[in-house]
Amino acid sequence: MNDLIIGIGDLHGHYRALESILDALQKKCGIFREGNPDLLRAGVQFVFTGDYIDRGRHALRIIDRLQRLARQNPGQVITLLGNHELMALEGYDRAVELLRGSSAGRSRGTVAAYRRLCDHGLNGGTEFIREFGDTSLPAFESYVARMARTGDIGQWMRTLLPAYRTRIAGHGALFMHADLPEKYRDEKVLEDQLRWIEEHMKASSLALGGSRAKWANPRLPDIFWDRTFRELASASQAHINELCRKVSVDFIVTGHTAHDSITVYRNRIFDIDVSMCRDNMPQALLFSRDGIVGLSADGTEQEFVSFGSTSGGQSGRSSGSPKLQPRRRSAP
Repeated sequence: MNDLIIGIGDLHGHYRALESILDALQKKCGIFREGNPDLLRAGVQFVFTGDYIDRGRHALRIIDRLQRLARQNPGQVITLLGNHELMALEGYDRAVELLRGSSAGRSRGTVAAYRRLCDHGLNGGTEFIREFGDTSLPAFESYVARMARTGDIGQWMRTLLPAYRTRIAGHGALFMHADLPEKYRDEKVLEDQLRWIEEHMKASSLALGGSRAKWANPRLPDIFWDRTFRELASASQAHINELCRKVSVDFIVTGHTAHDSITVYRNRIFDIDVSMCRDNMPQALLFSRDGIVGLSADGTEQEFVSFGSTSGGQSGRSSGSPKLQPRRRSAP
């Protein structure tokens, strides 16, 4: 039984942000035990909402840290698929094609060509590729090998979850990477879609026509790209309560849409993408038996919800009107 669930949003290769928020969590909550920075105490669970790669320069260190945490703490580290991981998987065939062309004597500009020719390259993917080696072609060769279905990074990405449901203190929470599109705001429809995604992820890319055909399937993108929650900035409490009720949870937690700090919609929906890749203050969202708080890397806290004796077991302060980002395919 978990007594502390910690949500961390988009890291985008910013390893220092991860370490700084883990340090703050250790000081505040004592999340590690026995002097081991990878061994979590019982009752602590992490949920990372995706977008570990691109933009920053240390995504491989982030992935290695999350893998170590998951290995040493079975069931306590949940990692979701983000749209940037989805783009990397979608672009894999293009990377293979470019590498084959390079080995035939056209090695110059391989990484630049990848940036031009696929969504992943256009959205910071070349920063991720450069982590795999000192020069562009050896880096690209290593990237293709390790991103394959049998490669260490490719295997890991293909195990990431599309969403995660959990409960704490009698309250249900749904964690996703992006916002919940209107057509999935029904428990049965959403669960059917999530089951389809999990089965689709396990299917052979070759049988489905290659990585582009598999990962660009029209049924995939909206779950990982949607930004409709910004429309809830002026929504009533009753409207947001009803949205959560339709999917049978009390709270929804997402990343994907960058803000300056944790953004809250009527103390029920939380966007925890705090622009860490832009050197903003790292933050985490903590669910405990007492309620929900935001914790910053500098140790400051903000209480959002108290699981007290108020009607419905919820109270707390509103964070005010969020700063909203324009909808666009080029994602932060």
